[in-house]
Amino acid sequence: FVLENGKLSSTLQAGECQVVGTPENDALAAMERQLTEIDKQLETLANNLRSEDEAVSKAAMERAETLQAQYTEVVTNYASLHADKLSGAMTLYKNRYDIEEADQHAIVAKASPLFKSAPNMDRLIAHLEVLKTVAVGKPFVDFEMADTEGNMRKLSDYVGKGKIVLIDFWASWCGPCRREMPNVVKAYKKYNNKGFEIVGISLDNKHDAWLKAIKDDGITWPQLSDIQGWKNAGAQLYGVNSIPQTVLVDKDGTIIAKGLRGAAIEETLEQLLK
Repeated sequence: FVLENGKLSSTLQAGECQVVGTPENDALAAMERQLTEIDKQLETLANNLRSEDEAVSKAAMERAETLQAQYTEVVTNYASLHADKLSGAMTLYKNRYDIEEADQHAIVAKASPLFKSAPNMDRLIAHLEVLKTVAVGKPFVDFEMADTEGNMRKLSDYVGKGKIVLIDFWASWCGPCRREMPNVVKAYKKYNNKGFEIVGISLDNKHDAWLKAIKDDGITWPQLSDIQGWKNAGAQLYGVNSIPQTVLVDKDGTIIAKGLRGAAIEETLEQLLK
């Protein structure tokens, strides 16, 4: 909740904690009720998502994706409509991994000084400034890093050389990254001989774990890492604060897509490499 002049009342109990009584807090509570309802619907899908029946699990996944999109729409709209309020800033920061990059830029662009003064907003705004330098339509940003054998390589050794390149930020310790890897392997096998390359940038901090994951997951494309975990120099240049994260670069070195995962990788390559 936010401190606002007026008479506030609170409900504090298991499963429900709300503060209401003033316009901003009432609006915030109304949004939270919407999100709670979406969360409840997502919970009902848990068993079906784990079903061995492919049709059941697929239907559950599609429904889950629809609900997640609704969740993102609710928080995006709230932050946008309250870009002059502390609650809007709180909502944006709390949901920064879900709200689209373009929407975050648009919200911050019209935000009031009060909004921008909220806790952690300086960090979020600084991160968005980094993302501007590697936005879709911008040329890729080069850097140098060691490969698996300790040889120093530049990203430009692979990017901008006439192939479409997927820069894949991942780590051996990242569960979602490892679950996503079969999709990446499949895309590489299908399109590598058609002008597609991948460069993996690992946010590992243990060299042996990095090498083991490469072997276990059947990764055969170039891999680079400085074994600095979240302090990975390449990840910082590209504003990576969650993984897996991907950046797709055209043959001439222009960034053409970001955040591709799953079937979206193959669908995009199918269009580009006809």
